[in-house]
Amino acid sequence: MRGLNKVREYKKIKLELMDSTNKEGYLAIKVYNCLLRADDVQFLGVDSDGKIVGDTPVTATHLNERCDQGTEVLFNIQGLIESGQLDAKVVKAIIKVGDIELGQINIGLLEADY
Repeated sequence: MRGLNKVREYKKIKLELMDSTNKEGYLAIKVYNCLLRADDVQFLGVDSDGKIVGDTPVTATHLNERCDQGTEVLFNIQGLIESGQLDAKVVKAIIKVGDIELGQINIGLLEADY
């Protein structure tokens, strides 16, 4: 009966913008404490007024899981630009799986970065 009284603890999902210099053409975001599939993860750009830019979210291109080191999610920068989800006005990204928001992350990219 001890198991019934045990409190289950959940780890908070954490997002981190990664250095993408060795992943040319991709925007890399690391997601901690969440199992994912690349075709489930979506990117939505947000401008400084808090409004979502573009019409359609962009799905991740690649995903690299590394056990306790988090999951690296790669979004094709050209796809983000063409969809309108990434431009000079975007200051933040919403990362979603289906209708569930995993979190938001500050982007703060310079135009030269993309």
